[in-house]
Amino acid sequence: MHLITICEGYISVSHLLDVLAQACKALVAQHRLILTGTPIQNNVLELWSLFDFLMPGFLGRQARFTALYGKALTTARTSKKDSKEAQAGLLAMEGLHKQVRSFLAPTSS
Repeated sequence: MHLITICEGYISVSHLLDVLAQACKALVAQHRLILTGTPIQNNVLELWSLFDFLMPGFLGRQARFTALYGKALTTARTSKKDSKEAQAGLLAMEGLHKQVRSFLAPTSS
């Protein structure tokens, strides 16, 4: 196959163990494309799941990704603005953004 285009819902974190998600990830193609909204605003693991379909291993294994980014970003959402947790979340977000930004299309406001 030359190109696979899918809607994000089929490979989201909530469906990771789902037969359909596994079937999507097993498809072989020269190019893969995902149509999605804003997964990082919903759940950082959604972003990992999308990249795991597009480029398996690019963001590491799920457990490592969660340890590097997930916990810091989740904790930062409920922390006070100037707390250590908020700062750690900001650093995690900046690191993740640097890693993925060249693969994301800009959105209009």
